[in-house]
Amino acid sequence: MKSAIQIISVKSKKSAEFESLFNLYESKITNFCDVKFDDIKSYEIDRDQKEIKILKESSAIEAKIEKGSYIILCDERGKNLKSLEFAKTLEEQLVVRKKVSFIIGGAFGVSDQLINKADLKICLSPFVLNHLMAKAVLLEQIYRTFTIIKNIPYHND
Repeated sequence: MKSAIQIISVKSKKSAEFESLFNLYESKITNFCDVKFDDIKSYEIDRDQKEIKILKESSAIEAKIEKGSYIILCDERGKNLKSLEFAKTLEEQLVVRKKVSFIIGGAFGVSDQLINKADLKICLSPFVLNHLMAKAVLLEQIYRTFTIIKNIPYHND
């Protein structure tokens, strides 16, 4: 069974420039494992009803998580991992579970239930990032991970 990575993200808009970047990294990552994108449409609601938005988007995310996956939630309050630590963690989980599901939540984050379901919470940046930037950063780090694992010149330590 080939290892697989799933990226689940909530998105509110599309950008041709970002889609091009995502396609580039998808083509690079698929040299090492399968990658699947599951985009959840942002739930449109007034900002003062953010709890409803969080619950609806989190429910849609949970429905997409592939069974048996190691779940990594991208969260500004998550662990700050260096690239080598991230590579070690991802490599271990792809060997053990064969599937890793990454979650990028919506503008207000995800439900406590989904937070608790995550096996690991990571911080992509000390800055708050919109979903497009978060996805770009995550894809670059996943690609970097495979270059570290395969000893391909890319990462400088």
